[in-house]
Amino acid sequence: MHPRPGIIHEREGASEAVHSSRFTLGRERRAPHDDGWGSAQFTGASPLLAFSLAPVRVRFHDDAPVILSPAVVATPGRSSEYVRQPVTPEGQRTVWFIIRDDTLARLASTYDPGAMERPEDPVRGWVAPADPHAAVLARKLERYAFNPDAPPDPLLLEESMIRVAELSVRTIYASRGAVGTLPRRPSARSRRLHLDAIATACEHICLNSGEALSLAEISDIAELSPGYLCRVFREHLGMSVHQYLTRVRVLDAVDQLPSWRGRLSALARRSGFSSHAHLVTAFQRLLGVSPSDLDADDAGRWLERTTPFATRAGLRRRHA
Repeated sequence: MHPRPGIIHEREGASEAVHSSRFTLGRERRAPHDDGWGSAQFTGASPLLAFSLAPVRVRFHDDAPVILSPAVVATPGRSSEYVRQPVTPEGQRTVWFIIRDDTLARLASTYDPGAMERPEDPVRGWVAPADPHAAVLARKLERYAFNPDAPPDPLLLEESMIRVAELSVRTIYASRGAVGTLPRRPSARSRRLHLDAIATACEHICLNSGEALSLAEISDIAELSPGYLCRVFREHLGMSVHQYLTRVRVLDAVDQLPSWRGRLSALARRSGFSSHAHLVTAFQRLLGVSPSDLDADDAGRWLERTTPFATRAGLRRRHA
């Protein structure tokens, strides 16, 4: 890769990143047999947003474990301690973003004015529902930034990362139902039991998302009644069990599109949808685009299509 001025590309072990003066976009591909599992790690000096393409079990600051999956975004603050464990043979596949100024706090302050007073942890909490458009944009950004044949444009890269942050912050606060509030906090013991049960349920959903799952089956695995699981799931993750499953299925299908080109009916069945039409409907409802249209766009075209018009015009003038 031959980076443009202002973009630095680095690789270390299972991690790879591109840096500008204000932003970092990174990805991690860690196999289950690699180092780094089961021992304490720390995030950097800035809060980050991380999108997991494969489920991973993570414990932040000795808290109860959570499952980082395609349905959620991780939002740890500055210097957060975490311990991870693999869930599938894929190990860890993560795309993450760091914005090294107060941009994330300013975005959060639209919904929670107190966010500007804690720039080290502006949105609080470990995980939240992933905005589907932000999750797809993160995947497109990864392909664009690490394409060895076409160095990334710094302006397009940075503006797209801000767009990921905008969409993510909006969805995080919308899931909480009120400005600046987190889900109600039960006793420490109850909270840990709830999070353990939710992690078990999420892991089962991720490992079996291609199958026909029932609420009874998931609640049995989590050792909670169906009604109680639905309540604590929504309280802690900000979405229903069905919404979680749909996001996992759709975003898994997004990742598989290049390999299943021309075989969407088979991809639909593999991803847990009853038919090609069901898959297309799920894409349209969640992402506003069909699988074929999403697959047809290369990463650069997709990013330019999702940036504001004024910036796109500026980019075209600059490259004319």
